[in-house]
Formats: sequence, structure tokens, C-alpha cells
Amino acid sequence: MSMEAARAAKENWEDRGYNFFIWHDPPGKNWPVIEHPFDEIVILLEGELAFVVDGERIDFEPNKEIFVPAGTKHSVHNVGNTKNCWCYGYSINAKTQET
Repeated sequence: MSMEAARAAKENWEDRGYNFFIWHDPPGKNWPVIEHPFDEIVILLEGELAFVVDGERIDFEPNKEIFVPAGTKHSVHNVGNTKNCWCYGYSINAKTQET
């Protein structure tokens, strides 16, 4: 994983008002459909990753940012044969519902 790319993304996202998280998925991991009440941005650092956004599949290229608007249904899939590493962030200014 390129820690340099992760640091650069974190700084850029924080400057734009997003938080930053690093995640790893095992090969074949499929997340169920979800939607958030806030904007999300995602970047793949290594491995393979696909999002299905409103029924359309988006295959990630390393270091290319994808924007998912608030309220958009999407799912996440590791379509590769190895563990992946990707980053995501949510708009910090978004209002979230407390439980």
C-alpha cells in the first residue's frame, strides 16, 4: 500500500471537509446495498474494488477518486483474488442522526 498516497488523500479530503478512513476487504467480500445521508468519497490504494451505484457498476482504478452523493444507493465489492486497501470519507459537515 502506498502510505504516501494515503497521506496525500487524507490531507486533501480534510481540506475539503471530509473525514478519512482506511479499510481492507478480503477477496470476494461483498457489502450489501447501503445509502448514507451524507456525501462520500472513495479511493482505491491497492487491489481491486467495484462499487455498484444506482445499479451501475464502477470499477476502480488505483488512486482515482469516486464521489457518491448523499442518498445514493450503493454496494461495495472486492472483485479481486487478494486483499484490497481502500479509503473512504464522509462530509464532516453532514448532519447525522444520533441513536
